[in-house]
Amino acid sequence: MSILDNEYFDLQEAAEEGRATTEDYLRKFAQARAVSALLFAAKDDPFEASTEAVYEAAAAFDDKRPLFLVIESVL
Repeated sequence: MSILDNEYFDLQEAAEEGRATTEDYLRKFAQARAVSALLFAAKDDPFEASTEAVYEAAAAFDDKRPLFLVIESVL
């Protein structure tokens, strides 16, 4: 788990207690997923790298269609 994941969980808890907004923790969640996608992309196994990176990147977006359209365009 990364520092960003911990920050996301802390903000989620704060939002549940009324000390932060849902937008605050969702922004941190998207950042954490984006960093995870980059880290997974650097894995040695190309299949694991690509599938995990796409999974993490997709989690960062509400509307996943643009991401998947870009991926399909390069396949």
